[in-house]
Amino acid sequence: MEQRITRVKAKIKAARISHQMPSADDLPARVSGVLAVLFLIFNQGYLATGPVRHEPTTEAIRLTRLTRALLPQDGEAAGLLALMLLTEARRPARVSSGGELVPLAEQDRSAWDTELIAEGHRLVRERLAAAGVAPGRYQILAAINAVHTSARDMRDTDWSQVLALYDQLVRLDPSPIIALNRAIELVGNTGETACLICRRA
Repeated sequence: MEQRITRVKAKIKAARISHQMPSADDLPARVSGVLAVLFLIFNQGYLATGPVRHEPTTEAIRLTRLTRALLPQDGEAAGLLALMLLTEARRPARVSSGGELVPLAEQDRSAWDTELIAEGHRLVRERLAAAGVAPGRYQILAAINAVHTSARDMRDTDWSQVLALYDQLVRLDPSPIIALNRAIELVGNTGETACLICRRA
């Protein structure tokens, strides 16, 4: 990290890039990068091998809350916060007492954090109510997680809604992993086959 910072400083100095506050037109591209980094930080803690590392996930959620407070009209900031909250809500049931990952279908849903789920659902509904604004990647992923956390049992999951959301996501982000998740939903959306992103915890 120190080497990267040193290289960036040298590049700024060599290119004579002036230090100034970004204009309103500069913000969308910069916010997108900030949200991507926050999501990486969250995943660094949440997807770590073994027990969840609380420090990165807690800090990522704190910074995402701050970003949303500074940019209340930014749908993706709200979407990312909702995604993090709905994912973090499942943390108590994600790892067994032996330290093994527990698939979504086998998790004890009574152990999920209902307050985080309620807040995440509120954010998702808030974004769905935003008229004339197409949802972004984080908003759609949050909506998928909202469907999963709405079901009291894996068999109660509204798989048609999950598939419809993946259809939107594939059009927005046609990456191989997203396309694979959609294909899995299409072939086996009976409750026995969950999406890879959601199965991982």
